[in-house]
Amino acid sequence: MTKPKIYEYENADERKVIYREQDKIKHFIKYWEKHYNIKVPVDKISWFKANKPVIKKCLPIFKELCNIEFINNNDLD
Repeated sequence: MTKPKIYEYENADERKVIYREQDKIKHFIKYWEKHYNIKVPVDKISWFKANKPVIKKCLPIFKELCNIEFINNNDLD
């Protein structure tokens, strides 16, 4: 029994291009999850690639920021 087609392609070259792109996406998601413990949604990959330096710089202080208790300005009145 053959594997059902997931993606539409006409020949083997198109299939290689499609699967190569899917492999790149899967690798990117696994890399961020393994190294930085961040689950990247597929639709946000381009945003993560554009902002990678900023994200990597803010990760060390992120835990501390989570522990800070922010107050609402309306509470000060």
